[in-house]
Parts: sequence; structure tokens; C-alpha cells
Amino acid sequence: MANSRTPSLTAMMFVALFLLSVSLGCARSGDAADASTRPAQVASHAPVVIELFTSEGCSSCPPADGLLAELISEAQAHGQPVYCMAFHVDYWDRLGWRDPFSSAAFSTRQHRYAAAFGSDQVYTPQLVINGKSGFDGSDAAEARRQIRAAMEGPVATEVVMKAEKTAGGLTVAYRVRDAPEDAVLNVALVERSVTTRVERGENAGRTLRHANVVRAFGTASLSKSNSASIDLTPPESLEPANALLIGFVQDQKTMVIAGASTADLPR
Repeated sequence: MANSRTPSLTAMMFVALFLLSVSLGCARSGDAADASTRPAQVASHAPVVIELFTSEGCSSCPPADGLLAELISEAQAHGQPVYCMAFHVDYWDRLGWRDPFSSAAFSTRQHRYAAAFGSDQVYTPQLVINGKSGFDGSDAAEARRQIRAAMEGPVATEVVMKAEKTAGGLTVAYRVRDAPEDAVLNVALVERSVTTRVERGENAGRTLRHANVVRAFGTASLSKSNSASIDLTPPESLEPANALLIGFVQDQKTMVIAGASTADLPR
């Protein structure tokens, strides 16, 4: 008579199948957990920084402002690391309408790009992609072509930021990894959506809508430390929910951008 304490072959097969199913179930659960903690952006895509140089005093600029808004929406819809900023230059201000978002510092920034590209001329609208190339800011086909090409590049530099409120405005703590030699970190505070009724100049009588307008800008050298902070002073009227921080690492001489990220403002 068979020993009742010795399991049968059928029972042993049942146990083996049960253990296998548990193992597979744990693997699937682990995969799901990993997926839930992955960043929304596609890790294999290199970040793309887009700078639009524009002005409310320029009648050619509204289509470019609209294109920038489209590029922002497309990047958000596809979870792509595309970071867009609108720098309003001030050299149009003398022609009848002072752009409320303009800054001489932004005009100077555009001149630095012109020098890096081997030119002494600036114009609006102009799009600059990753600090490497500049072209007509209304050229949607070229913008999308260059964005696709830039995303295929290597992910070279990591940027992490966190902002805190201070008595004077904002302090943005940052940490940068694998920055190029003699690079800087730029941090732009952008207003996601603004509308202006233009009363004079080339756009007189028009209501203009802008996306990701730069309202404050700071720069810190990374030559001595890759971890520090930058102080920014937002406009008093800025609503934190309608704002965003964009940080990007840039070569001081070539103006090429190596990495970027974003951070929300504290509410």
C-alpha cells in the first residue's frame, strides 16, 4: 500500500505550476511598479530647448507666437522633453509700442546667438534650437524637422531643480550632473499664457496671445559647483499656477545647450 505521506506525481505537478504562476505574477507586478515610477518624458529622447525671439511691435511675429504655442501643446500631448521660451526683445519698442515683456537683456542674448552663428544681424521672429541653429520663427516645417532631429541626440546632462518662496521672490535650488566644462545653468521663469491688447505700432488694434513668455531669468556658473541656487524675482502679478521654471545647461562660448528640465512653482 502506498505511503499516504508521499505526494503523488499529479500533486507535485500542481504545486510546480502554482509556484510558476506566482513567480510570473510577481514579475508582472514588478513591471507595473517600475512603469508607474518612470518619468512621463521618454528617457531615450534628448531634451530640446526652443527659444523664440519676438516682439509685440513686429507685425510678422504673431504667427511665430502661435507656432510656439502649438509646439508646446504637441510636446505635452506626446510626453516629449521639448522646452519652449519666448524672449521679447526691446529693439522694436522705439517704433510706437513698448512691449511690456521686452528686455534689453533678451536683445543682448539674441546678439550673442548671432555672433555664435557668424552673423552681426538680429531679426524677429527667430527660433533658436538647442543653441545650435537659428531660422525664421514662423517656419513650422523646419521647426518640427529640427525638433525631431534634436530628440535623437544623446542625453548628455541631467538637471534637477526645486523652487522655494523667499521674502524677495524665489530661490531655485539645482543639481547638475555631467555638465560640459565652463558651462552655465540658465533658469527662466516663464508665464504660460498671456494676452495683450496692442494700442500702437505695427500691431495696433490687435489682441495678441503669447505662450511661455520669459518674465525672469538667471544664470549661474557651473565651473566651481554643480549644486547651488539661483534667486529670481517674479512680477507681482504672476500667478504660480500660470508659471513654470525651465533650466538649461549651456556652453558659454558656443552657446550649445547640453541638457534641460522643468520645475513647477510653489503654490
